[in-house]
Amino acid sequence: MTEKKIWKSVSGRSSGMDAETVVLELAGSRKLTTTEGKLSDVSYEEAFHDPYRIPDFGKAIERILLAQKKHEKIAIYGDYDVDGVTSSAILAETFENIGIDTQVFLPHREDDGYGLNIEAIKKIAKTANLLVAIDNGTSAHEAIDLAVKKGIEVIVIDHHVVPAVLPKALVVNQHRSDSEYPFSGLCAAGLAYKFSRCLLAHFDREDEAKWLMDLAALGTIADRVPMNSENRYIVKFGLKVFAVTRRLGLISLLARSGMFKDNIDAENLAFKIIPRLNAAGRMQHADLAYALIRTKDHLVAEKLTLELDSLNNNRRTITASAIKEIKEKLDCIERLPDIIFLSGDWPVGILGILAGKLADEYQRPAAVVNVGDEFCTGSIRGNGLVDVMEILSGAKDLFTKFGGHFTAGGFSFATRNMAKITNYFGQLKAAFPEEGKQTMYDLEIDTSIINLDFTETLKKLEPHGEGNSRPVFLLKNLKIVDFRDIGANKDHKRFIFHHADFLADTLAGVAFYWKKDLLLEIGLIVDVLCELKINNFRGNTNVDIVVVDMRISEQF
Repeated sequence: MTEKKIWKSVSGRSSGMDAETVVLELAGSRKLTTTEGKLSDVSYEEAFHDPYRIPDFGKAIERILLAQKKHEKIAIYGDYDVDGVTSSAILAETFENIGIDTQVFLPHREDDGYGLNIEAIKKIAKTANLLVAIDNGTSAHEAIDLAVKKGIEVIVIDHHVVPAVLPKALVVNQHRSDSEYPFSGLCAAGLAYKFSRCLLAHFDREDEAKWLMDLAALGTIADRVPMNSENRYIVKFGLKVFAVTRRLGLISLLARSGMFKDNIDAENLAFKIIPRLNAAGRMQHADLAYALIRTKDHLVAEKLTLELDSLNNNRRTITASAIKEIKEKLDCIERLPDIIFLSGDWPVGILGILAGKLADEYQRPAAVVNVGDEFCTGSIRGNGLVDVMEILSGAKDLFTKFGGHFTAGGFSFATRNMAKITNYFGQLKAAFPEEGKQTMYDLEIDTSIINLDFTETLKKLEPHGEGNSRPVFLLKNLKIVDFRDIGANKDHKRFIFHHADFLADTLAGVAFYWKKDLLLEIGLIVDVLCELKINNFRGNTNVDIVVVDMRISEQF
């Protein structure tokens, strides 16, 4: 007998709702409704808050305008992930379009690590006297102090955790304690878009900022910030721009990924485009992704697309091997610690992926460390259960550098302190919220409301992302009519279900990477957690389901 599955509804609502009520219930739980309880859907002009309520925003705009007037050179220092690359590209494109000589510096993940560093300042001092740090810099006191000594003024545009004492710079960060900005969830690309839009407005060219929204959407999706409020609109309008993007590199990447105008959505970008762009910074250098985004040459776009595709395939192979090795070790442990901490010689570029996969698989925070001769580099993911920055802050005296936000963080430390770091993580007790021990779903729905119109209406909740995931429904008392293994490796399952209330005779479903312990048999009555999707195949349009979990029906 298998252990009884514990499923819990996010809202606590039971079945009996009609299709319209279901959609409003889902919108409310995702904070997508207005004060009147209606699904929020505003125009581009109404969608965004006043960015001048962010501290130093206005001063930073004025400083860039002065640089334009005085023909100064500006250096942009970004980050090696998609948010850092896209935000750097947004600012660089804007600065160049208003006549500013601009140079972009992106760090190398292994050689430079995250954030501004001393060596970067030495390089920048040779070419510019104004530095804009984007997606980093809020905690870079040492590097910014050196910049100031060398006569370089610094603007920081960042969304990471704000320290008690700010560096000697204009710090545009909505998390500052003196901020009056009503939304804290913007990533660097979102901030860069808003900054560029306001800058262009000074030249009566504000409408040009709309063409930056494809990049803003990419960064927002990639950084997994909450998909509500402004972020939802950045992605919503950004997807429209994506469908008609002028960027040759993105057009080439879309084609290589098998994506076309009619299937560009947040989830496809997250699974097909963003990993290829991220592969540059993980496996080689983020300059490749930046060059792809900015190129105006068809041949260069094709060449870089193939290079990124190859890097991504290599990354996948290495990651799969590392995950297999790690899980074999963890499966031998009788009782896992509250926080997984593993060290080895895994490439620095995949540490975040490994930590994220382990956090998802084992439902607890996971930290994965690359061990070097002198220094170790680590990534931690919390799976939304705990604040990883709180975890890292507890050992801040042992770290040479650390940073991040609620769900993800990075850190480094001297190899000689490995025993102390291992002991610190080993003794931590995580106060998991109760839902962390259960499988959560949105709502139980009656099978009678499942049809094309209802599934189409669910699209009003898009774009999906962090905090606004695709809805998961509970369907009770389905009979398994048929099932079979599918996929190249036969690791997925295709199901056919029947229920007396189905408008159609049966409902088809697929379960990806099926590894459940449920003993399947034809005629079994089951409860199913699933997502609904519209399947267009050979001219026929039907509702299918994606099976998330399954159990023997409670009434049997």
